[in-house]
Amino acid sequence: MLDIVFPSVSSILSITALGAAFGVILSYAKIKLHVERDPRLGYIVEALPGANCGACGFPGCSGYAMKILEGSAPINLCMVGGADAVEKISRIMDIKAEAQRPKIARVHCQGGGDVANNRFDYNGPRSCAAAQQIREGFKTCAYGCLGLADCMNACPFGAIHMSDTGLPVISRELCTGCGNCVAACPRNIISLVDSDFDVHVICRNTEKAPVMKKGCS
Repeated sequence: MLDIVFPSVSSILSITALGAAFGVILSYAKIKLHVERDPRLGYIVEALPGANCGACGFPGCSGYAMKILEGSAPINLCMVGGADAVEKISRIMDIKAEAQRPKIARVHCQGGGDVANNRFDYNGPRSCAAAQQIREGFKTCAYGCLGLADCMNACPFGAIHMSDTGLPVISRELCTGCGNCVAACPRNIISLVDSDFDVHVICRNTEKAPVMKKGCS
């Protein structure tokens, strides 16, 4: 027959007292360590587009909103939100600011696979950044697009697709001017220009024509 041992009254009281003490400590800590949250933070986050593309230079829309609230970032850095976001945040923060001119990404290369020559066969990872590390890229033209789609993969808005010749094609309708593709290109052949600016250079090669033609016909 099993002997059943019941806890003593003193043990029960000790555990109860210990639990009550911890409860008091936690309640005090909650009150003491509580940080008041500025309600404007939520309004600023709502005013931003929620793209979290990082083009403003901060980790997502909430990170940017926090910096605005702290006064350490201007309210017009969000290219995606544009004038609408600036107007809303201006009312929230009671700060006047003008929206930046809308931007669009442009590709300064026409050297697709149908006209550009390669110095060697590249069989590494499908990444422009990786290919650039191997003898500074496989293209004969040191300025030519490597065509491995780093820019397309970096675009959070689906504004870039690769053409049949391996060149990035940017949609004017979908491009927000966030600049992620600019940062992703290891050859610096993509730049941001004013969206209403129709004249742009389509080749970045600065070498003389005879040298240029060796790499791209």
